[in-house]
Amino acid sequence: MFKIVSPQGDAYLLAVETETTHKLNGDMTLSFEVVETDDNRDFVNRIAKFWTVQNVGGEADLMEFVIKIARRHAVGKKQTLNCIAVAKHISDLKRKRVYDNLSGSFTADRFFNTIFRGTGYNVRIVDKLYANRFENAGDGDTVLNLLQEGLKHYRAEFEYIPHDRTFVITKSVKRKQPYYLKDFVNAMNFQIEEDATEFYTYAKGFGNFKDNTKFQKAALKLEYRHPLAAIIGDYEAPPVKDGRIKKRDTLYHRVKSLVDDSLKMSISLDFLMLQDDFPEAVPRVGDYIPVGSQVLNLYEHVRIVEVKTKRNAKGKVISQPVILGDYKKHDRYTQSVSNATSYVSRIEKGIGKDADKLNNAIRVSNSIFSFVQQLNVNDKGLSAVDGLHVTAFKAKKGIVYSSDGGKTFIDLFKGSGINTAAIPVVTDQQNGLMSKEDKQKLDAMSQDGTVNTGATSGLGSIFYKFVNVGE
Repeated sequence: MFKIVSPQGDAYLLAVETETTHKLNGDMTLSFEVVETDDNRDFVNRIAKFWTVQNVGGEADLMEFVIKIARRHAVGKKQTLNCIAVAKHISDLKRKRVYDNLSGSFTADRFFNTIFRGTGYNVRIVDKLYANRFENAGDGDTVLNLLQEGLKHYRAEFEYIPHDRTFVITKSVKRKQPYYLKDFVNAMNFQIEEDATEFYTYAKGFGNFKDNTKFQKAALKLEYRHPLAAIIGDYEAPPVKDGRIKKRDTLYHRVKSLVDDSLKMSISLDFLMLQDDFPEAVPRVGDYIPVGSQVLNLYEHVRIVEVKTKRNAKGKVISQPVILGDYKKHDRYTQSVSNATSYVSRIEKGIGKDADKLNNAIRVSNSIFSFVQQLNVNDKGLSAVDGLHVTAFKAKKGIVYSSDGGKTFIDLFKGSGINTAAIPVVTDQQNGLMSKEDKQKLDAMSQDGTVNTGATSGLGSIFYKFVNVGE
């Protein structure tokens, strides 16, 4: 159920199925169908273009839409109304124009504040964006077109925050999230699509030249060739030409990014809403999450760039296909993502410097159960999931750990005791049940507690053996 409001301010509640599509950079659409009944006939006949729709996702959803298409057709003796609406903040920018001529060099702050002046919306820049040059921008163009042009110039993206009507400009809308998507768990119908219509393997860059100088005479020149060029040959990209770039590393990064990002790859899948098992898993555009598919041999971190949400008449989500972009095929992701489960962090990164962590294995055991509220319960036992990292208690195997989303496990605790092979050994180069710095201090300490300037005492190594069962 959502609210629909006329231009005169008359509000009605409507209980029909809806479908919203949210894409990167604020592109949002809403569609719904209303079948005429005796109860709604009066106001259904009034619904038309420029009516606004609110609270599609519930009372807490502050996003607003404006109806742009209202199509009516007869079904027997009753009419059916099909409506398509767009995000109100996008519609508002499209109906506002900038009449000034914007030419010359503009900082991002100056440019975006200029075009948003008088729109009723705020703009906030959260990343450092280099000044850029514009030629005859404005001149009666819409604010929306200028926003898109500015994003292209500054190589930026935006996210809209409805509660304070703010456009947040950033280099990339990307948020790391604690949930994951995995086939046969909370996602189905994985598809990978590669788009090579504008694919390049080679590009040149030109920098450090004056405005009235041809780029061919630039003082800074370089080229970049992708490793794939050795296999499929050179596919030349348009040259990067920016006389303001003085540093070779900056120009090289621009040229390399142009080539590396030219092969567009995306993943599409059907997200399964499992709020009982994954209450935190509510996909939003910009979420950066682990994705796993055994069938496609895919284990990557990917950003969500589109979410399509279908809701029933009560507002409950019934379907949620998502598209993930920024995907580049590389070796399987093995880096630890976060510290949500303290024991997983110990396995991946070793123990920190905190003196409380220098107690024996009992302290380590207690840390496992400190995240009991995150456990999932099923017929296979208890499990805690953090991205592709899974810690589980199984009746016949004890406590096991997986770093690949449950594909393989190693034993941590079993009936015979602690699997010491799973606990990192402290050395002078890596942390273990104590930090490498503390080990070095113990090694340098004599038995009376003073610093030993001669041979090392080896206390650090003795400590490791003392706390390890069976050593």
